[in-house]
Amino acid sequence: MANFKTNIKATNYELTNDIRNYIDHQISKFGKVLPHNTEEIILDVEVGKETEHHIHGPIYRAEFNMKYKNQFKRATATKNNLKEAIDLAADDLIRQVRTNKEKTTDMVRRGAAKVKKWMRLGK
Repeated sequence: MANFKTNIKATNYELTNDIRNYIDHQISKFGKVLPHNTEEIILDVEVGKETEHHIHGPIYRAEFNMKYKNQFKRATATKNNLKEAIDLAADDLIRQVRTNKEKTTDMVRRGAAKVKKWMRLGK
């Protein structure tokens, strides 16, 4: 499993143990899509209220920033419920990592197919 270094920050909001545990649960999902040979992953999570003066109640924001293998991925979401915002941002970040992983795999397969074609023609 990948080695995570997690920094959680709350802005205009008091971070409770329930929210911290919920964020940790969402972070555990990243282990399924990240490569296992990644040495260290730095994940910065920021949650909080956008502003105090919305007409229809508070608007919450969740932001995930991930650094690994000389890459930087970022996902943000705003919702009326903090847990929904965390879900959306985490799912978006997982989608970005999965897309990048599939793109890399496809490039390797295309290169291998070209080598195989070249070897057939060389006979």
